[in-house]
Amino acid sequence: MVKCKRGFSLAGNWLMEQCLGNKCVRCVIGTFRWVPVLFVWAIICWAYYTYVVAFCFGMVGPIGVKLILLIVFHILIFLFLWSNTQTVISPIGRPPELFNLPHQIRTELGAATNEIEFKAVLERFARDRKIPIASRSNDGAVRCCLKCSCVKPDRCHHCSVCGHCVLKFDHHCPWVNTCINFNNYKFFMLFLGYGSVLCFFGFFTILPYFISFWQRVDFSQTEVSRFLVFFLFFVAGLFGLSMGCLFFYHLFLISKNRSTIESFRPPIFTHGADKCVYNLGVRRNFEEVFGSDKRKWLLPLFSSNGNGVAFRNSAEVFRSRYSPVSTIGHFTGSFSSEEEDYDHEMRTLLT
Repeated sequence: MVKCKRGFSLAGNWLMEQCLGNKCVRCVIGTFRWVPVLFVWAIICWAYYTYVVAFCFGMVGPIGVKLILLIVFHILIFLFLWSNTQTVISPIGRPPELFNLPHQIRTELGAATNEIEFKAVLERFARDRKIPIASRSNDGAVRCCLKCSCVKPDRCHHCSVCGHCVLKFDHHCPWVNTCINFNNYKFFMLFLGYGSVLCFFGFFTILPYFISFWQRVDFSQTEVSRFLVFFLFFVAGLFGLSMGCLFFYHLFLISKNRSTIESFRPPIFTHGADKCVYNLGVRRNFEEVFGSDKRKWLLPLFSSNGNGVAFRNSAEVFRSRYSPVSTIGHFTGSFSSEEEDYDHEMRTLLT
């Protein structure tokens, strides 16, 4: 009976691999992944028509109030759509060529007869190439991805949906059909932030008219338009609350310099798992995502610090607990305290 169950399991896995390896199946799956994105855009188009046409031109009386509402609404929706588009179209960060496993190393890994030999091959490869890594796998080995044939940079993880390793992987978001990672995390935060503000703006500007409706104040509007406006009132409140909660949760993660996956599964080093190793203080943590130029903080323009491959560590953690870590690459011993020196060193290493 056990053999039968195992046989079915192996057959099922083989069948799934064959299906996913088929180009037509991958094309169909890839097409369906855009359905949530199109659904979001459909809601945006409906909400735009309802707020502008049915509400502002149909229910709002004073010209001055109508003009102010339209100006603020269009500014918010422009920033929201810009942030959303940047989140979707930004290329996913992948490990640079320095981290790729050459054919010879892959052959040695395949020929390894035990775990010790496997770990030794990876350790030697990382040391010879001076790859800047500090985190380890659960068994203390250099982290690698056999599917992508590469050594994983710190904070990099393999996305099973996208099918490759992603720099500073946070999570895969089906609503934008991409991974939230080093390249688009700032855009994702602005998408949530402007989305929350836009929803609450619509909710609170419709609220007085919603109250007036229940007080039997008549509007020169059809029942259908009135229904659309009041339905938008509830939808805006619901979406504003959900996006607002997610936005503040990610603000909390930024304040600790953690990704979503790191909050549930802390990175592992030679001294053990450590959630706080990247915590540089609230201000520096914020600048890691939004950058040092305050003029760009609220604009969907890339301004994040670093390169997505190597990351600064808390000075306090480094002195007290991180010093025994055998960091491979140019960072053995100490880290530069100046951002310019750090960025220059990393650019030199990776070019």
